[in-house]
Parts: sequence; C-alpha cells; structure tokens
Amino acid sequence: MRCHPPPPPTPLWNYVDPQGNTRGPFPLTWLFRWSGFFDKDFKVWRAAETAEQTILLTDALFMYL
Repeated sequence: MRCHPPPPPTPLWNYVDPQGNTRGPFPLTWLFRWSGFFDKDFKVWRAAETAEQTILLTDALFMYL
C-alpha cells in the first residue's frame, strides 16, 4: 500500500472591509465566489503576510486559482 503525502495547505487570505475592519482568513475559493460584491481595486493579502503586502484580488485569483 502506497501512502501519498497530504496536499499542501490552502493559503488563506485577509481583506479590509469598507468599515476598515480586517476580515479573514478565508480560502481564495470563497473570495472568488464573493468577487462580484467587491470593487475592481479590491485588495487582499495572505494570512501569513502583513496588510502592507496586499495585491489585487483579481491578481490573486489569476495567480492562484
């Protein structure tokens, strides 16, 4: 019987809501489902990083999904 290694963990992402509250972490697939509610310039960052390392949600979706 062959054991396969577990898949790598899914990166989790944070964002700041319109009221200025940090939200998350969430899987990128959830943010994809919600993307119609966000502006085109909506920014996110990986939970393991800082809020200063934001990227556009559209870029995150393109790179990681």
